[in-house]
Amino acid sequence: MSLKYKKLVVVAGLICANASLMLATAQSIRVDIKKYDETIQTFLTDPSSANTSVNNAASEFIVAHVANDIITNQELKKRFEQIQKQLKITSLTVADKQELIKQAFDDLVLEKLQIHAAQETGYIVETKSIDAAVALIAQQNNISPAELLKQVQKDGLSINDFRQRLRTQLYLQKAKERFVDSKARITDFDIEARLGQYQGLISPTSIGVDRKLELNIAQLLIPVPDNATPEQQKEALVLAEKVLKQAQNGSSFVAIRNEFQLKSTEADANGMGYRAPDKYPTLFVDAVQNLKTGQVTQLVQSGAGWHVLKLVDKRSQLSNLVWVPETRARHILLRSVEGVSKQGQIAQLTALRQQIQNGNKTFESVASSVSEDGSAANGGDLGWAGPAQFVPEFEKVMNQLTIGEISPPIVSRFGVHLVQVLDRKASMVEKPPVRDRIRALLREEKVEQLQKDWLKEIKERAFIELKEMPRF
Repeated sequence: MSLKYKKLVVVAGLICANASLMLATAQSIRVDIKKYDETIQTFLTDPSSANTSVNNAASEFIVAHVANDIITNQELKKRFEQIQKQLKITSLTVADKQELIKQAFDDLVLEKLQIHAAQETGYIVETKSIDAAVALIAQQNNISPAELLKQVQKDGLSINDFRQRLRTQLYLQKAKERFVDSKARITDFDIEARLGQYQGLISPTSIGVDRKLELNIAQLLIPVPDNATPEQQKEALVLAEKVLKQAQNGSSFVAIRNEFQLKSTEADANGMGYRAPDKYPTLFVDAVQNLKTGQVTQLVQSGAGWHVLKLVDKRSQLSNLVWVPETRARHILLRSVEGVSKQGQIAQLTALRQQIQNGNKTFESVASSVSEDGSAANGGDLGWAGPAQFVPEFEKVMNQLTIGEISPPIVSRFGVHLVQVLDRKASMVEKPPVRDRIRALLREEKVEQLQKDWLKEIKERAFIELKEMPRF
């Protein structure tokens, strides 16, 4: 079975795991959110029963009411078994088990509350929606829906439980879309502010480019023949003054051109396009150099006749470019895999980091032999990368490292990393792609924070009543 399938199938089960020692019956307790942690810990982990056998299979009963839903004893038991299987834990100390109990119950409470929030919007997961989810997972794994369900059963999960997990995921997805994603708006100000933070990482001495201007000049030409008589010269000057007056009064250069049937082309009247100053006649540049955008010159005389000029716009030749810091780094990655403990991966990379720092091994050799990333063939080298090209949790740590420094293990959505910065530089790059990457990064960060805030809010408003201590 592919990793993609496993991740999709187990995601609902990994939202929460749960367990408990065999515990005594409790009175019904309405949880005060201010004392939530203390109350739940006491409820789930009564020390007096710590040495009681956990193999006693209790009958089904309600452990807690959460909003309009319940948490049952068997539900907790199933989740505990799932988390044990995921982490490949064969035995737990009492303290470890109590920690899992608390985390499992917390996560299960949040799951129930999110489903309730989605249902309050009127959203209902219909059978056809679950069927569509099954078909999508099958398509992603290049198998038929029937083959997928056979594989699910082979992995020890009933079809009913599998569909129930999908139902839960659809509710959670809807809740996130409605209460989190819809509020994650990113403004241009947000993007420019983050871009400024990145530029603050650049040493001023690394920037040495002359920001020359580009000019867009419009012109109207009143020609004077080479061998013009004094009368012809006077007529040309009178016409030029009329043209100038209309231009200074704000008339369109194209309209003036058409009215007086001037020789200038329509393109010249609209603006001759952005050009470096040395691409225009010197007298044009001299005439407009002190103008603001949209202003018109006095009459300018050349060998061709009289010119009326307007500075349509001016910009930096680099206006579409921006200075950004770039980092060349290498990393070692142990990927997130179902059944592999992150704590074990962190311990493994911590030991390898120490060996590299002691000189017993090189970063490159460890990356080549251990890293589960395509960069392993190059000793973990990720090449040069600009802002927002890595996931936030990775980039944040990388940006804080000095050249040559090796980070402690970093946990990201891809797994656990060690990263070492090899070099840094400032580069001039096109601005739009950088802005697009920053926008995506900021939205991801905002969604994460909004979700944390929302989950805290619904938990604080929730009706949670503890009924009977779990037994299994």
